[in-house]
Amino acid sequence: MRVRPTGQSLEAEDAERHERAIASLSDSEGAPLAEVRALFARELLRLELNAKVRRYLPVLAACNVRATLRRRATAPLLSPPISQADSAGGA
Repeated sequence: MRVRPTGQSLEAEDAERHERAIASLSDSEGAPLAEVRALFARELLRLELNAKVRRYLPVLAACNVRATLRRRATAPLLSPPISQADSAGGA
């Protein structure tokens, strides 16, 4: 286990940093904390697969999660619902 001079492990420090990013995303995007936490964990794992430099992965994961949440929030605006008249061929 890697340990800082303060006695706190780097893993614990990383976990705290991740939780702060998750809470910030949840607050700023108005998404449930559990959903943001799951998206962040999945994105961080995806990025870690081929990463050579891991230092900025949490920043990239947060950016990607924010983009995902924003796409989800605007998706209904991009494609209006199909009315029954439209689905019947417009006749």
